[in-house]
Amino acid sequence: MSKKSVEETKEVVKDPKADWPTIFIPRRNKEDSQRMFSINFKEYLVQTGKSVQVPPELYEVYMNSVQAEETRDNYETANQQ
Repeated sequence: MSKKSVEETKEVVKDPKADWPTIFIPRRNKEDSQRMFSINFKEYLVQTGKSVQVPPELYEVYMNSVQAEETRDNYETANQQ
């Protein structure tokens, strides 16, 4: 087998986590160090207080929850008496 044929068969293995989005979940208090998320019966434990890479499906769920909280806060502010 020639050297050239060996080089041609090498595949570049890409880290699947390299394209994962990064999120930052602030801590609620001193003892709040992680949050549990469950998506389609798969559980994720995410550290709080620092930026972490998460799978795309977890990122989507987290961003939807942040948007829902902002919508709720805006509604409550607008309807205060």
